[in-house]
Amino acid sequence: MKNFKRVIILTVTVLAFMFSTSCSSDDGAPNENTLVGTWKEISVQQKEYLNGDLISDTITSPEADDVVLITLRSDNTFTSNSNTLGEVSSGTYSIDGNTIAIIEDDLDMDAQQVETTYEVTGDTLYLTGEQEVSYNETSYKFEFKMTLLRQ
Repeated sequence: MKNFKRVIILTVTVLAFMFSTSCSSDDGAPNENTLVGTWKEISVQQKEYLNGDLISDTITSPEADDVVLITLRSDNTFTSNSNTLGEVSSGTYSIDGNTIAIIEDDLDMDAQQVETTYEVTGDTLYLTGEQEVSYNETSYKFEFKMTLLRQ
């Protein structure tokens, strides 16, 4: 289950990167430079499925000491800090259209690439994605929508 939470954090991180992109030209193409900076989680809607059955549908807003910060750098590296899990994640990211792909550096797990979609409106980043994990004969699916604010 810890690996599942790490996958969720990684997915949320990827989504956060995507929402930081905004349009800078008339053709609506994303501008990768608008992703650079630090983003703070404001809310997360998460749906969890077990073997295809919805088992949880929650919307959460972090407490003051329960903060996820994602920092995206211009060299396509990132760090993600989670106060509640006491973890710092890092890795690389790439952008293709309105999709961001994140690869987390992690000594406990094999490197995983997670792709999410994003939208930026002003200083607000919206990340949307899903992740499916199978373990033995059990499948878990997570769908999420995350809202982040530029710091």
